[in-house]
Amino acid sequence: MEALETFSTRNVDHDHRVKYWNMVVANTFPGMQVEIPGQSFAGQLQRWSIGEIGLMRAAASRSRVLRLAQCDVGEWAVLHVIHRGFCHVSDGRRSVRAGAGDLIVCDPGRPYTIDVSDRNDCLIAQVPTALMPAIGSCVDSHVTMFSGSDPRVALFRHYLTGLWAFGQSLEEGSEAIMHILAAMASTTMLGERHCDLDGEAPGTLAMLVDHVRRNLGDTELGTASLAVMSGKSPRAVQKAFAQIATSPSAYIRRERLNRAAVLLREHNDRSITSIAFDLGFSDSAFFSRCFRQQFDMTPLDWRRRHQQ
Repeated sequence: MEALETFSTRNVDHDHRVKYWNMVVANTFPGMQVEIPGQSFAGQLQRWSIGEIGLMRAAASRSRVLRLAQCDVGEWAVLHVIHRGFCHVSDGRRSVRAGAGDLIVCDPGRPYTIDVSDRNDCLIAQVPTALMPAIGSCVDSHVTMFSGSDPRVALFRHYLTGLWAFGQSLEEGSEAIMHILAAMASTTMLGERHCDLDGEAPGTLAMLVDHVRRNLGDTELGTASLAVMSGKSPRAVQKAFAQIATSPSAYIRRERLNRAAVLLREHNDRSITSIAFDLGFSDSAFFSRCFRQQFDMTPLDWRRRHQQ
């Protein structure tokens, strides 16, 4: 077994936390990057390994984690067991909302996003698929959720928790522990799968979310246009977004502001007004007020802080 490593933002200056956390995440999970909505972010990541299996525990404030499609990460499955908080995971086709106790299985060779709640705590196992030969019949998407109410999931969660409590004191038997962990993961994934948030029609919420993210510059983007695009009623569109505790308009505004934050940080040559207009805001003053509400600073202050 490899020694436990711990990385924390506790002693990192606020102005450098975004860069530091992205460095830690990219080093631990190749092909991943993090978007952090504000400067009050705090995170801690611990990692070690048992044989070929990587074990991690991540505790962090609200953020968005993106898995890039083009990264070559080999044949792995990444298993996330939510210990505290919740997260919303989407692969562009399906979306799931996982709470404490639930298990999410992801294919790191394909793109997905994880919206992490505040005060989130998650146990993660990165397992070679060669150790789980039946995984193809257990997981039918590159993002699949298994309910924490399933006894198999509960047993797997307790085993992972036990490894964190006692694993570092075990001097021998890592090979056996590795195979037991892989076998338990395979057994867990034989349980009932919960692949969609939207109970009315599979993939509806994922379709709506994908359309929003691809059309943030559309000034007409809203409940009515989403209903026309999806062939659903406005009420059905509202109901879909309610399952992730938001409304269509609030979700659209949040996505626009998150995109604006990235553009302000990465494109210093563009004016704040042009970025606001390109993202569907018709009033720069209104954009500034919304930005300050979400990020606790003005767009100009945000840009200055990230240019230092």
